[in-house]
Amino acid sequence: MIYIYHLVGQYSSEAMSRNPSRPNAIRWRTVAVLAATSLGLVTYCAMPHLDQKLHGDLDALAAGRSLVETQLIGGADWVCIDRSAFRREFLAESVRLGGAFTRSLERCGIENSCCIDRSDLGGVVGLVKDGEIRCVETESYDLYVRPEQAFCVKPDRLAVSRKVAVDGEHVLGRPWVGRASRTSFEVGSKVDDRQR
Repeated sequence: MIYIYHLVGQYSSEAMSRNPSRPNAIRWRTVAVLAATSLGLVTYCAMPHLDQKLHGDLDALAAGRSLVETQLIGGADWVCIDRSAFRREFLAESVRLGGAFTRSLERCGIENSCCIDRSDLGGVVGLVKDGEIRCVETESYDLYVRPEQAFCVKPDRLAVSRKVAVDGEHVLGRPWVGRASRTSFEVGSKVDDRQR
C-alpha cells in the first residue's frame, strides 16, 4: 500500500512539474487510486471465503437445519468428500456416477480449484453443479470421513454430525492428528449404497 502511494505520489509530482495548472486533477486521481485500492483490500478481507461458507453449511446441517439454509451445499448437484488423494478419488466417483464431472475435474475444476498441489492437505470437499466441480480445501475445521473412503452424494443424502476429536488421534488418510480445540465434523452418506 505504501509502495502504491509512493508511485502515485511520484507520478503526481512529475506531472505537476510538466503542467502546473493541473495539480487538483492529479491530486484527485491520486486520492481515487488510493481509495479504490483500499476498498478492494477491505472487500477481499471482509468477504467470507468458500472454506468459511462451507464451515457454516456443515454447522447448519449438523444442527439439523435444512439445506435451504445453506450457502453452498444446498445448491450443489453432488457433494464429494475425499479421504486422502482427492483428485484420484473424485475421478473414481465421477466415473461411478457415469462421468458426472470428469471433464471438469480433468480441466482442474472451476477456477483451477482442483489443481491443488500440496501434500499436507487437511481435506477437500468437491461441490458439483451442472457437471462442473469446485474443490474447497478444508482449512478452518477437520473432516472425519465415515466410512473411511471417499464418496459423492446428493446434498440431501449427506449426513453431518459434530465430532469430538481426541488430542493426538491419528486419522487415517489425513496428515494431521486430532485436536480437541478444533471444530470437527463426521461426514458420511445417509444410505449405505451411496445414492447410486
